[in-house]
Amino acid sequence: MKKIFFAVFLMISAFSVVSCTTPTESTTTTLVQVQNAQVVNGIFQCDDVDGYSDFEITINSGTMENSYLITQDFNLNYLLDNGDYTATVRAVKLENGSITEAGEEATLTFGIDASLKTNTLTESNLNNDAYVRYMGRTMYDDTSKSTHIYYTGAGFEVGFYGTSVTATFVSTNTSNLSKQPYIMIFVDGNLNPTEGTTMFLFAETVTWELASNLEEGYHTVTVVKRSESTDNLISLSSVTTDGSFATPPAAKSLSIQYIGASTMTGYGNMASGPSVSKTTENSNGMLAYTSLAAYYLGADYSIVAASGWGLTRGWNTGGVVDEVRN
Repeated sequence: MKKIFFAVFLMISAFSVVSCTTPTESTTTTLVQVQNAQVVNGIFQCDDVDGYSDFEITINSGTMENSYLITQDFNLNYLLDNGDYTATVRAVKLENGSITEAGEEATLTFGIDASLKTNTLTESNLNNDAYVRYMGRTMYDDTSKSTHIYYTGAGFEVGFYGTSVTATFVSTNTSNLSKQPYIMIFVDGNLNPTEGTTMFLFAETVTWELASNLEEGYHTVTVVKRSESTDNLISLSSVTTDGSFATPPAAKSLSIQYIGASTMTGYGNMASGPSVSKTTENSNGMLAYTSLAAYYLGADYSIVAASGWGLTRGWNTGGVVDEVRN
């Protein structure tokens, strides 16, 4: 009797093992398709696709076929030359710039009438909000054909389709070790002040590669002045990319105006101790409470401040109230 029970047990066990390893029947997933895709005056538009915010558009012009990752309202005038195009578009999901999921392709045709395509921003294009978004108080100078960036936290943003972007700056006090200009660079919307790249401008004219070796696609670069107004003046004279400039990032919904003195500019806030003299190297305006508050609030901001410029008195008045100068 025990032998019969053991044999039955083995048969049941074997059946259980086979049942657990038998593959289940696959299910079919219906792929989404972009609806009502069109390009109006160069701007890509379509119906919202649930769960998708990115699209891959493949352009066919007879002589070339290129694919681009774009979003709703992307302006293709920045990428394409004048002409008529046939394209396919599909909704995609991305991870680290690579497509992990894609829907079915839809076809569209369109024309580009007035191309904005350029890989170099100088002179009038440098002063054109179609390509550059300036932050804080800046001023385009017709004489030098450059944009002056004076106050702490002032700067610019560009959007581009490509892998790298370079800028040329003209600055003052570059040979004065205590007043050399410092900037911070942020890529693809990461504005964390502890993760930005810091550079100092060591010569009157300097060309820096702001970003490089990026995945081919749409990127943004943000550059802000880290040092304060009275130490140096930075001017932007050109920006170039290996691809094409595209729509710059949109302004934030919240903006903050700061007016004050040294606490707003990061006066000596990176110095090793109170006896260490203030320099632009040990002063980081991006770690002052002004910039940090704006970062945590997701806000744009403008700082009008310099060390010693008190509300009623300052170093320039010998600490005495002066209603005229302050």
